[in-house]
Amino acid sequence: MGTGCFLLTNVGVRPIMSNSGLISTVAFKLAGGPTFFGLEGSVGCAGQALDLLNVGLGMAREEVVDLQEEEDGCGGVVIVPAYGGLLCPRWRPDAGGVILGLGLHTRPRHLVRATMEGVGHMLREVWDCMNTDLVRSDIDIPEQLFVSGGLASSDNICQVVATMLDIKLVRPTMLETTALGVAMVSGHTSGVWTLTGMASTVDTFLPSLNTMARLRKIDQWEQAVQASLAWGEQKEASKERTISLESSLPGTVWLFSTAAIVLLSMAAQQG
Repeated sequence: MGTGCFLLTNVGVRPIMSNSGLISTVAFKLAGGPTFFGLEGSVGCAGQALDLLNVGLGMAREEVVDLQEEEDGCGGVVIVPAYGGLLCPRWRPDAGGVILGLGLHTRPRHLVRATMEGVGHMLREVWDCMNTDLVRSDIDIPEQLFVSGGLASSDNICQVVATMLDIKLVRPTMLETTALGVAMVSGHTSGVWTLTGMASTVDTFLPSLNTMARLRKIDQWEQAVQASLAWGEQKEASKERTISLESSLPGTVWLFSTAAIVLLSMAAQQG
């Protein structure tokens, strides 16, 4: 988790084609071994969404209500951080970011928490689609998820993601997993060490909402996403109307120019 979020799972030595809007990709291949494949889903705005609040609007990231202490830490606010559109699984680049549920009681911490939950919901949609594809392919659903990246250093973000996905989240001490993985595989391939037994200490995060509270949040999220998609459709319709108007201008200009010439000719003849 960083600027964006990418959720991947190992599906074995045979690739599977997603029916849910995910991407089939190569996972890894060790020297002398088979190629393993994976399913991948991406979220465009994660850390960027918080940067918008922090840098763009001047809010402090520390203004976050602990989900353990207050069930509705968003104060009724729902944010769809589709600032670059919605990626997996909806694939709607025209979708717009929306904020719903503002009131006189709304405070900056509510917007921060709602943004974090929005990121969690987008990951949840990817996770749900991934589970659907795994079940269809007779592959066991993972019982826990490992998280990495700069955004994963936030306990609040990890807690929100664990709650939205309703799964145990595991965070290793070393968050730069990509660089660590390259180093581990390079050492393994060159015979410096083996990959077995290379465990690291971890933190774990468990879901903190009951089923009914989580389902209420999902229902609110779905309503907010529909507003996001409707806004995108409205923008596209406005763009088409503008293009239609601009395309009609040359003919309009020719018509008025011709009329003006005729009128000037008639005036000259009468004079």
